[in-house]
Amino acid sequence: MTVKRISAVEIVLWFSAFILLLLVVSPFVLGFKIKNDYASVVTDVSDLIQADIQIISYERGFFSSNVMLNIGLNSVPFKFQLREKIIHGPIYLGLINQGKSPFVAAVASGELLPPVELSTQIKQLFSDKSPLVYQNVINFTGGIVSESYIPAINTVIKTDPGEVKVTSSGVTMTSAYSPQAGRLSGEANMPVFSLMAEAEKIDIKDLNLNYSGIVGENGLLIGDSMLTLGLLDYHSNGDQLSVRLFNIQTMTNEQGQFMNSQLQMNAQEILASDVKLGPVAFNVSVNGLDASKLHELQAIQKEMEQKLQQGIPNEQVTAMYAGQMMGLIPDLLKQSEIKVHPLTVESELGTLTSDMTFSIEGLDASAPADPLFILNALNLDMNLQIDEALLRQMIKWELMSNDQLAAGNEAARQAEKALPVDQKVNENIRGLLDEDWLTVEDRVYHSNLSFHQGQMLLNGKSIDPVAHFMSQMAPPAAENSVSP
Repeated sequence: MTVKRISAVEIVLWFSAFILLLLVVSPFVLGFKIKNDYASVVTDVSDLIQADIQIISYERGFFSSNVMLNIGLNSVPFKFQLREKIIHGPIYLGLINQGKSPFVAAVASGELLPPVELSTQIKQLFSDKSPLVYQNVINFTGGIVSESYIPAINTVIKTDPGEVKVTSSGVTMTSAYSPQAGRLSGEANMPVFSLMAEAEKIDIKDLNLNYSGIVGENGLLIGDSMLTLGLLDYHSNGDQLSVRLFNIQTMTNEQGQFMNSQLQMNAQEILASDVKLGPVAFNVSVNGLDASKLHELQAIQKEMEQKLQQGIPNEQVTAMYAGQMMGLIPDLLKQSEIKVHPLTVESELGTLTSDMTFSIEGLDASAPADPLFILNALNLDMNLQIDEALLRQMIKWELMSNDQLAAGNEAARQAEKALPVDQKVNENIRGLLDEDWLTVEDRVYHSNLSFHQGQMLLNGKSIDPVAHFMSQMAPPAAENSVSP
């Protein structure tokens, strides 16, 4: 009796048949797993991007599934809808053309469906194209790498005042989500955007956003983000505002039950009213916020948004929740410290430098609602120094802004407007000096304010804080005065 030997060809055939069976069955099995895991992924991403994402339909097929999602954003009265097709793994050959590995758990390709409330505007901007398309590659550990794109724009929109021309290079976005770390990070880029109307023009170049965040141990979002801008150029009726090489960075972390946040803002050059400012730097930090009170504050804000969506007037909603929100403030801030370190503005007219530290001691929700008790809990140190030419220019900008916003007696407004600008600037500076908010030496103005244990020092002079602030609340003698 002879024993039949298995040839190498048979081994290869059996192995190939086994692989083929896996390739046929695996998409079906992965379809079940993806559907089961999808809800938890959606919940995690919702928490990270601070949005309400809901699965409204999920139709599972053998090799692919069709999904519809609703996305609700804070303070937006309508929802956005995403339609996507999920192709089941373990192999998707379409990724080879993109230079990616074809071995994945799934690939979800989708698009944003225009909301009915914005359908007309979106059609004007993008014609028949989807305003957003994306692809999510899901690996076998549940990680997601996403690429999305907002198409380029080149259109003219007809409005009642006239035509508005809008052009854009489009926006590219990439992001990565790790379920093990619970972290979402990404980047968005818009090289060029331009809007031109009859009397206005806006140009934006090299806009970039980087972000990274996780939900911390206190259940709040922590992480950092940075926005950079190469150029913002705005023209309106002959006036120009131009900002070059601008960036703003935020960083949030937690220490125990307390939250810390820092903001850093810088601009290399700002051109306003033919005056060049820059470099400009502004750094502010808020440390020691109570995480549990932040949770309560967020819950109140969500309730307020729900009331507004139900059609309740804003004034009524504010009145309903004002007491609750004010009751949270003492416990929220009782361990906090706010620092501005520093604010600096360089310019061809001179320099401005300022720093500030603010904190609260011995104040919480159980403290008596006594204004004097609250004043004794406050600690403030503020220092300001500004050159005269720059101060005069800033007051001019403030007067221009007040004149644009002023309402009331037209004759009084015109009479005020007829006064020489330099005269109004001189009157405002004299008022600040007379009220001790400023002192001057060698054409440099200083302001130093200290407040500790109910004692207030303004430029070295002891001031009764209650009497002083009550006097500041009195109606101004003339319009267009600059508040200190």
